[in-house]
Amino acid sequence: MYYLCSSNNAHFKSIYKMKKLHIYVCLFLLTLTFISCKNNNEIVGISIQPNDDAIKTIVDVFNVVSRDIEAPPITAQCDTNTMMLGVYHSNRYGATKSELLVQFMPPEGYQFPENSYNPQPDSLVMILSYNHFTGAQNEPFELAVYEMNGKTIDYTTQYLSDINIDDYCDKSILMGKNLTTSIDQTLSTDIIENPLYIPYISYKFDSTHLMRFYNMPKDVYSSKENFLQQFKGVYITPIYGQSTMLYLREIYLQLHYHYTYKRSTGDTIINTYVTFPANHEVRQLTRITHPKREEYINRTDSLNYIKSAGGIYTEIEIPIGEIRRRIADSIGNKMLMVNGATFSLEIAEMELSATSLPMFSFLLLLPSDQVEDFVKNNTLPTVNSTDMVIGYYSTHPKAEYQFDLAYMLSKRIRENPDNYDEVLKLTVMPISTQSTMLETGATSITSITPMKTLGGVTIRSSQNSFSPMRLELTYCGL
Repeated sequence: MYYLCSSNNAHFKSIYKMKKLHIYVCLFLLTLTFISCKNNNEIVGISIQPNDDAIKTIVDVFNVVSRDIEAPPITAQCDTNTMMLGVYHSNRYGATKSELLVQFMPPEGYQFPENSYNPQPDSLVMILSYNHFTGAQNEPFELAVYEMNGKTIDYTTQYLSDINIDDYCDKSILMGKNLTTSIDQTLSTDIIENPLYIPYISYKFDSTHLMRFYNMPKDVYSSKENFLQQFKGVYITPIYGQSTMLYLREIYLQLHYHYTYKRSTGDTIINTYVTFPANHEVRQLTRITHPKREEYINRTDSLNYIKSAGGIYTEIEIPIGEIRRRIADSIGNKMLMVNGATFSLEIAEMELSATSLPMFSFLLLLPSDQVEDFVKNNTLPTVNSTDMVIGYYSTHPKAEYQFDLAYMLSKRIRENPDNYDEVLKLTVMPISTQSTMLETGATSITSITPMKTLGGVTIRSSQNSFSPMRLELTYCGL
């Protein structure tokens, strides 16, 4: 589990519990220190040093370097919370397009009525219901549905969001199109605002697809594998519009048919259907692209942009070597104790409109050379590692993401103490979290995954003239 603390890191406390008395002395002396000014390039603060054995307390500010970078592809596997479909364009963050490759699960063991009941097909329908959407309510968009006729998606393979659609579908079998809006304009306000109402889009396929589906060999219902050999699934893609991104709740096919039950008093026609859900027993994959993303990378010196899903990240360079040198100049051979390392990403611009991208609750700061493994395999350092820090959004005293780097930097600075040239590259990326509440009232994060839904935030860069991104370090020499 990963613990969030608003003060000193919990791991820092455990490692240095034998030094508590010294820490308390440092903190006490620090409260006596009057910091008269700040300068991004020079050591600031007051050192209390009546003799060579005294404890020195230093408050220092270090410049960092920041830049926008293209985020690597994330996992393509999606669920009912992350199944995006559509195109959404933001003037600030650019466009995001999300398409779906969908398999369906057959009702294993299902049997149609015997021929004596004269079963007859009526319609083949696909339903896409959605929880919510990002974008405009009334702007039209169009989705097209194609049958997959290439390779079959494998259930155990790890696919990424840059999956090549041409490997699975050549778009030669168009099953249907639908021009619609995110809010059904034909419904009354009472229906739309009813909490039980679930919006959906439906496709009624023509008789060619109906008869092909109905006349499949009946042994296709004996197993999932047999069914997928006959019907590999569908490719769903937006072909018009750039103002709506749907978050799908579920997708399913329904084959409607009827049969006749003969009685002495007259025949009875039974109307029924069989459902083929896109569930966890088969795969639903998302292809996510960011058209013309390069035009939105590092387009200004004063700001950095972070966008999900798999869009734009911010990379930061921390001058570890320079920090070592200045610490050595300040405390000499005394033992280093890092009391605090404050790093914040200040929000520069906020979009508050109904159609703007949502902000992130959490950001992850991770060494850049570990990012690819995390986004592909959801692999993170162990709980006792210093290689990751979670920043949380706060509005006090200002709108920013706050990171406590004391534990991370304490270890890094001590490694290779004579290396004054080292630069630590860290990537800031948006994450989704699952949490539990501890008995103490603290929040324990139990899982972390790269953000798979739309979001965006604009932060002040290292070159921002108003308030540049920087690292504030407080340390003692014991």
